[in-house]
Formats: sequence, structure tokens, C-alpha cells
Amino acid sequence: MISAADVDTINIAFNESSLTLLKIVIATILFGIALDTQISDFRDALRKPRAMAVAIAGQFVLLPAITFVLTLVLDVRGSVALGMILVACCPPGNVSNILTHRAKGDVALSVSMTAVSTSWRSS
Repeated sequence: MISAADVDTINIAFNESSLTLLKIVIATILFGIALDTQISDFRDALRKPRAMAVAIAGQFVLLPAITFVLTLVLDVRGSVALGMILVACCPPGNVSNILTHRAKGDVALSVSMTAVSTSWRSS
């Protein structure tokens, strides 16, 4: 059993072929989602600036704050707490769009939010 002290010694190594296969699978799924999404869906998403603002505020402020509080409540220390907060601060990506599609949510809004938050954080 791995203890909390051993977590820094864990080494995860993917070989190049498995990473390539993973990228192909995700690209295929996203292509299928793109085929299911129409331009009118994005127009509808643009007409919901409040939903976009709430989603981005949740991603930039609420999620990292909740994660920080969780690290304090759970008494997580060191690199684990840092990793949790780092992941919470990352913009959403392909997986959130896939999960939104599977949940029959507003995919255009999810993709738009991903585009805005990713380009905002990388600038």
C-alpha cells in the first residue's frame, strides 16, 4: 500500500505508442461531437453571456478556492496539495466537452467556455 509520504516517488510513464493511440481516440470522439453540434448552437451560446461569465468565474475563482479549502480540511500537505490546486486552476479541456455531450448538456457553451478560458490563460 502506498502512503501519503510515498506519493512523490510515484513515476507514471506512458510510451509513445500508447499516447498516440490515446490522442487518436480522443480526436475521434471529439470529431463525433463536432458532427453533432451545429453553428446555430454556438449562436445560442453567444446569446448567453451570463452563463459564460458564471462558468468562467466558477473555473477561475470557485474551483481553485474550493480545492484550497479541501486541502486545508483534509490536511493535505506538500506536493499533493500543490498538485490538487494546480489541477483545479487548469482550464477545462476535451474531457469536459465529452462529458457535457454525454450528459446531454449545452456542448456549444462548454466548447465556447473551453476556448475562452484556454486562450485567456495562455495569454
